[in-house]
Amino acid sequence: MRGVLKLKKGISKGVQLFKNNSQEIKKTYVEAYEEYILSAKFKGRSEDTIRTYKYHSRYFIEVLGANTNCREITLNTIEAYILYLKGKNVKSVTINSYLQNISPIDNT
Repeated sequence: MRGVLKLKKGISKGVQLFKNNSQEIKKTYVEAYEEYILSAKFKGRSEDTIRTYKYHSRYFIEVLGANTNCREITLNTIEAYILYLKGKNVKSVTINSYLQNISPIDNT
């Protein structure tokens, strides 16, 4: 069969090799953000895109606090962030853009 990858007995996908259910990873938002920026640079994102990520995240960090664990971010946190941006007279379309740019970081 051409184009079919066969794995030898005992070999599993890389994701499973390093999975450790007994230990919870605890990252602050700032740590996850820094990793995300490094990943974006590695993937060849433009400097303008990276600058946008940095700009959009700075308000979120102001609301959240630098030492907040990613697991502690809730819907209430996001709602507080939206109210904070509205208080700064940020338009709804811009708020949506800000939310999109912080969401990949928050998925850690």
